[in-house]
Amino acid sequence: MKPGRNDPCSCGSGKKYKHCCLRAENAVVETPEEFLRRRLRAVIGDLAQRLLRFIGRQFEPGLIQEAWEDFTGETEPFDPKTPHIVVFMPWFFHHWYPSRANTRFPDLAARKATVASELILHQRRRLDPLLVRYLEACAAAAFSFHEAVRVEPGRGFLLRDLMLESETFVVEHRASRSVHTGDIVFAQIVRIDGLAMLEGCGPMAFQPLEKPVIINLRKTIRGRSEVVGEARLKERSLELIDLYLELAERKLHPVMPELQNTDGDPLEPHTLVFGIDDAAAAAAALDAAKLSDGETIKPDGERSYPQGRALEAGWTWASTGNPMHKSWTNTTLGQLALAGWQLKVNVNSAARAVRARALVERL
Repeated sequence: MKPGRNDPCSCGSGKKYKHCCLRAENAVVETPEEFLRRRLRAVIGDLAQRLLRFIGRQFEPGLIQEAWEDFTGETEPFDPKTPHIVVFMPWFFHHWYPSRANTRFPDLAARKATVASELILHQRRRLDPLLVRYLEACAAAAFSFHEAVRVEPGRGFLLRDLMLESETFVVEHRASRSVHTGDIVFAQIVRIDGLAMLEGCGPMAFQPLEKPVIINLRKTIRGRSEVVGEARLKERSLELIDLYLELAERKLHPVMPELQNTDGDPLEPHTLVFGIDDAAAAAAALDAAKLSDGETIKPDGERSYPQGRALEAGWTWASTGNPMHKSWTNTTLGQLALAGWQLKVNVNSAARAVRARALVERL
């Protein structure tokens, strides 16, 4: 039995359990990994605000807007409420520098200088050495697509870089609670002193079905090379970002699939109802129908018409083969049902409804 908090401790010390072994049991030994993580979190806690203040003092207005246009490939104004802010800002701080011919920041373009590298250049003496090392590690780390191989909720996950084809265990307490094995995230993994952390990570996880298009991009970036390095990924970062934005757009604004029949027509169920003056004559006309272009109207099974009961019968309107599925021997175009003084025809598109009406009226 586990002793109560105020019971004598079972170790025989004479102290209450809460003042003795309970404290030892609850004590958590902090690992070097956790110590470094907390130390880094302390020095980078206000990093984004610090870099934004530096931009405001050091550069003319328009720097973020120019980077945003490169990031999105569009000329729309920068939106700080965009869901992509968690990807854009780290990329802007650590990787982007002006590259267009008409840039308003030719000095940065000439030196290929990023915001983070300018901060180090102007404020190195005032920066924590660990922060400087972290900024340099961010500059060296490329954005990529990563597949979760193993997840330890509350601690981190083992991620496989789908571009570099390498695996890294990333310490990430919060994100590891929402990511599941097989999920794909777009992120930047920063490594320092054996510790791997996420600096920038997309706000959503992609499903494994998106993996083929990512592999195709890897083949394009790889070219004739056998492997892809982080330097190559950084050079082709805008292609990776374009794919991330495309996948994110599909996730954020899903488009319902357009359902079609095997003729390629939009799927729209139609029921045509005809008034019949002579049910027996109508049934005989359908039984004897001779159609062209490989189409047939065949009775559905054997039929009998008991005396004193209304005539009821059914037919299948079909054609031989199928334009979409070459292995099919026939394609059902519609179902016909005669009951009493009505003939109903059910088809699955507007085009087939027009054809069915013309066919029935002709017969």
